[in-house]
Amino acid sequence: MIFIVRRVAIASSIALVAVLLWFRRVDAPSRASGRVPTVPVVVAAKDMPEGEIADRMALVVAQWPAGTQPAAAYSSVDLVAGRVTRVPVYKGEAIVPGRLAPEGTGAGLEVKITPGKRAYGIRINTWRASPAWSSRTAGWTSWS
Repeated sequence: MIFIVRRVAIASSIALVAVLLWFRRVDAPSRASGRVPTVPVVVAAKDMPEGEIADRMALVVAQWPAGTQPAAAYSSVDLVAGRVTRVPVYKGEAIVPGRLAPEGTGAGLEVKITPGKRAYGIRINTWRASPAWSSRTAGWTSWS
């Protein structure tokens, strides 16, 4: 009888170890998939209109799954801080070179001036440009 109990105990132990090893192997891929490699990507922390200087408060570094980040996306806030947006940038959007004006570009309308072009500011007198002024020079007419 002791031999039977001993054999049952040994067989049960072997079966238990086999089951535990099997569960460990089956559970391993799900544990490994929880660790997706990531890369740092600079994203906008707030909406920024075109021509605005991107300051450090408007930028954050987010972790994106490797291989899904936009091409040429910036990985450090230092590379983007102080640059001017060329187009509107929305909250959560990755910052890429196409969204920023060339380095050295000033804020405001300077962003819209393409290389090789010039823009001038011309002061006008709004009263003289009004339709009322042009009708005075042509003379008043009565439609009756």
